[in-house]
Amino acid sequence: MRTTPSHGARSAASLIAAGVLAALASPALAAPTPGTTVYAGVEVDDQDSQRIDLALSALSEGGTGLDLAASWTDTDWDTGDLSSTHVFGLVTHDFGRFGLGGGARYLRNEDYAETLGLVGAAFVDFDKVRLTARIEARSTDFDSTSFTASGEDLGLEDVVSVSGTSKCSVDSLGYGLVLNASLERWSLYGSAMAYDYDSYSCKVEITSIVDGGGGGGAGNGGSPGPGWQGGVKGPMAERLVSATAAPLAGYTSTLLPREAALLESSIMVGASVDVGSRSGLGFEFYHEVEEFSSVEADTLLGYFDFDVSERVTLELTVGATDADGYDTAVFVGLGVYAGVGR
Repeated sequence: MRTTPSHGARSAASLIAAGVLAALASPALAAPTPGTTVYAGVEVDDQDSQRIDLALSALSEGGTGLDLAASWTDTDWDTGDLSSTHVFGLVTHDFGRFGLGGGARYLRNEDYAETLGLVGAAFVDFDKVRLTARIEARSTDFDSTSFTASGEDLGLEDVVSVSGTSKCSVDSLGYGLVLNASLERWSLYGSAMAYDYDSYSCKVEITSIVDGGGGGGAGNGGSPGPGWQGGVKGPMAERLVSATAAPLAGYTSTLLPREAALLESSIMVGASVDVGSRSGLGFEFYHEVEEFSSVEADTLLGYFDFDVSERVTLELTVGATDADGYDTAVFVGLGVYAGVGR
């Protein structure tokens, strides 16, 4: 069985970032080989999106693995130029038939939000299958944004509407399973993730008020006036977070790493097959549901990789993403894997 590269959401870095899937072969078929693999790739689409990926996956003789991934995406978005940066690190240890891992993730959607996440993973190996459980706790902080709300929403009596700025945050918990099966020439893999959001919180500063008499300034009955600052939680905070996240609706139609999107759920299935001793073919399908919009996106990609030497593999990728309410985006990519110490 040929040792093939790892593949994942849009390019190698996302699945390499899963860490525990760095070796496509089950230990029952082929023991993971100690050494280091580095990856560099680029993708472009016909919707003015560009993406660059860098990754490193290392495995020691003792079974300890280190996985690092970074990506940068730039998109000519509806609200202007939008850039995303994603950095990920994971340490794993293979105890034989099972293993554990832990790591951290940093995400930055420029001018919109910043996310920090802690990741945990555990896997168990069967005859030809590796089953992995993943969990991730995240905290997302949104940049300051303008809002207008009713006085009732903010609990202010005798106030018709309030305008101001809000700086919101939300916590989320992601959990799911990854399945990987290896045959003599085929590899089959898939994953499913779900995300729960809670702890909505916003810091609000009021800049203007329309009171019950139709005028501006401070509200009646002791209501705060312009310049008032305070915290908001509960349903109003949820509405403010949804409004703040609205400009990112449909972002799954671009080349961004799926980890950088605010998802409700995601499903991926894929397969690859060796074509001779030096090349392979594969496909992957993704279905993603966004949390703060009604957008659902489907992505289908195919890839062809071939060994140009014992240590270097080239990969060509082509695919398309169809998202509700957005033009279908067609993308192509080129990646290079280089092995060290194999």
